Order: sequence, then structure tokens, then C-alpha cells
Amino acid sequence: MPLERECEHYGVDVDVVRRFENRINRLLRDMKKEGLYLFCGSSGTIRAYDSDKEGRPLIVGNITGINHDGGDGGCGEDENGLMRGE
Repeated sequence: MPLERECEHYGVDVDVVRRFENRINRLLRDMKKEGLYLFCGSSGTIRAYDSDKEGRPLIVGNITGINHDGGDGGCGEDENGLMRGE
């Protein structure tokens, strides 16, 4: 669900953000059906829910786009009440 105040603050249309959310969520659901997930750490990879004895997941693909970020996903409100990430 888009954060309306934040969209307005940034100047992006809420419906555009909603469409992106829906497309990304649909893709992630489809990946899960195949036993795959998206990892966005220092690089983007498509990984399988299949780990070796050391717990390392199998990487089956790479994301070559430059528009992703990783981390722990921490967030909180700033002094203006707008949601900000880590």
C-alpha cells in the first residue's frame, strides 16, 4: 500500500507507486511458486530455497539492473512524520 504523504512529498503519483507494488508483488509470488526468491544485498541475485551443508543458498540468476538496494529494511518516521529507510 503506497504511503500517500510520502508520495506527495516526493512528487510521485500514488497510483504509479501502487502499480509498481502490484507488479513487484506478482513477480515475487510467481518466483515463490518456482521455489525462488529475490536477494538484494550488495548485488541482486535470484536464489533457490536450496542450501548446501554450510547453509549457502543456490544462486540461479543475477539481476543486472542498478536500481536496487539491500540491508535490514529498518525504517522509522523522521521529524516531519515521513517514513524514512536505513
